Amino acid sequence: MFAFFVGVSVLVFGVCLSGNFWNLADRIFDYYSSRIVMGASTVGTFRLMGGGAVLIGLFWIATALSEIL
Repeated sequence: MFAFFVGVSVLVFGVCLSGNFWNLADRIFDYYSSRIVMGASTVGTFRLMGGGAVLIGLFWIATALSEIL
């Protein structure tokens, strides 16, 4: 059950990041760009990372459901 909740949490974070809800990708980019040299990174990079988080979240959910069934 723990894996299911982790998967849902990662999935929701990934959807919010890739959809840029609440300007999440913009705020994360502003936070990290003031602390390190970002190079060619843009806000789109963080949105792409959100897409990866969605896939990881789906993997966690599928793994949790396969353990239950």
